[in-house]
Amino acid sequence: MGEFNPHQDRFIIGLTGNIGTGKSLVRKMLQHLGAYGIDADILTHEALKPDRPAQERIIHRFGTSILNIHGGVDRVKLAHIVFSDKKALVELENILHPLVSIAAAKLIQHARLPIIIIEAIKLLESDLAGMCDIVWVVDAREQVIFDRLSYARGMDHADIKERLFHQSPSKNKRQRADVVIENSQEVYKTWLQVTEAWDQAKKKKRGFSVYTNRTSNLLAFSKDFLITPSSDDISEVEEFIYKENQPAKDINWLVDKSNFPPARLNPTQQNFTQLVCQHFLFAVPDLLNNENITIWDLSQFEFVLLGHNYANSDTVSNDFEKTVTLIEQFSRVHMTQRIMFPIKDHFKERKSFLRERGYKSMPSHNEDISYCNKAGYNLYQKKVCDAFDLFSKRI
Repeated sequence: MGEFNPHQDRFIIGLTGNIGTGKSLVRKMLQHLGAYGIDADILTHEALKPDRPAQERIIHRFGTSILNIHGGVDRVKLAHIVFSDKKALVELENILHPLVSIAAAKLIQHARLPIIIIEAIKLLESDLAGMCDIVWVVDAREQVIFDRLSYARGMDHADIKERLFHQSPSKNKRQRADVVIENSQEVYKTWLQVTEAWDQAKKKKRGFSVYTNRTSNLLAFSKDFLITPSSDDISEVEEFIYKENQPAKDINWLVDKSNFPPARLNPTQQNFTQLVCQHFLFAVPDLLNNENITIWDLSQFEFVLLGHNYANSDTVSNDFEKTVTLIEQFSRVHMTQRIMFPIKDHFKERKSFLRERGYKSMPSHNEDISYCNKAGYNLYQKKVCDAFDLFSKRI
């Protein structure tokens, strides 16, 4: 058991860009094309948890005042310190960056998909850059960045300027980029740039087409059911979800994770394209039959049902069973640790079906899943992939 080379038999895309440019949106688009996503920010969250390697060193440097009531590091308090003190920020990065690189390497080693994206705001300033075969930079006009951060995060002008001051200028990133994605306009235009760059990589990057063929084989089971902006008959799904210009009129939303900025042009089309790109929509049995649409959020370690339009029936139909099987396969390929599946309280047959497949009911007072509770639903969870020590240098 020794040190491992995370790069073996993989093609790794490094994805970076300053705050507010839309890196996460582009990562999700690449995941729709078949890549496995690594979010360095989530790995940072993991490193900051109680009893993780970073905590003791951070407490030693910044004191116990930066801890929250649960004993973990309060990221807001820590950010307030480091973004007003450049030396403190460098010291924090010297603690966190090596740990994030170790965790990313471990995820790469275990990944089941051969094309991998590492999204990191400080990709080019850390060891992560050395893992990548190609670097993509996402950029946007300054006013667009300010508008996004003001709307989505409630940041004021001074806070945004301070954050940008502590990041390398976008022109420096662009100089080191193999691909630049301009993300200042409609989401669909960004999708077209991403798919064009993906197709160009097949032609120009040695071996990339081999990896995309392997990816297609691994994800063949989901091809006819996953909805992307390029899917056939997508207009029918859009019309169904946004009929009569009432966004998601027929979708039962379970988790409030679909917060979209106001669209400047066509609100219906803009919102729908962003919905599709940021989440994973499955139509079972296929796109021509929109009676079983589910909307899922894919994060680093969880696959969570956000919304659905199931008929108000407790029947475990072939389509419902097919949906559950599809979701479990998709979750395994993307190496999530658990699936979160809310089911209506009175659906006894469906709850029994999930229990037979290994799902367990979660108590509503559980703090870890409180964001996924909704009145009238029971929350079921299934462990999909085993967790492992992200911060160990050895397999």
